[in-house]
Amino acid sequence: VLALDPDLVVNAEYTSPATVALLKRVGRRVVEIPMATDIAGIRRAIVQMADVIGDRAKGEAAVAAFDARLPRLVAASTNDKPSPTALIYQINGIASGVGLLEDEALRLAGFRNLAPELGADRGGRIALEAIVMTPPDLLALAGPSDEYRTVVAETLAHPAIAATMKHRSTIILPWRQWICGSPYIADAIETLVAARQRMAAGKPRS
Repeated sequence: VLALDPDLVVNAEYTSPATVALLKRVGRRVVEIPMATDIAGIRRAIVQMADVIGDRAKGEAAVAAFDARLPRLVAASTNDKPSPTALIYQINGIASGVGLLEDEALRLAGFRNLAPELGADRGGRIALEAIVMTPPDLLALAGPSDEYRTVVAETLAHPAIAATMKHRSTIILPWRQWICGSPYIADAIETLVAARQRMAAGKPRS
């Protein structure tokens, strides 16, 4: 970082305290912007970043554009009850639980997050058997199953998953849209809403 000679270093609350302390000790400007875990947090982060760089108007314009898009997406989702279930599933068998940004995205798109009902451990990992026994109506993968060259991604390509989801809906919900709190969460919600509409129309496959 020092070799890059930045005017500003932005960190989140999980950045190494030793690194932050060192940067401050050598006179670098360091600003902490908390990671957004919900839609409201995204708005706050945008405005805070705009204030840091001295362009509040641009930040407020970005928030306004974001807020104008969200109601249109939510209005397009189907609100019949009960809501279909969904699971956002990553490598290493990790699923997105409650209280996270992607959990709010599922709700806004008209889904019920199935993760809390599948016995996730403290790291958010869910046993493959749990998904096979209680499959979601929609399985959202963080990327194509053949995209990863690592053992921890084997669950995404497991034959049991493919067989279980054969008659259900499966979509790709790219990490870049939801892994960090940003306006790109609207793209994730749009993808989820489109899947919800296909399901409501009796076309479960993506």
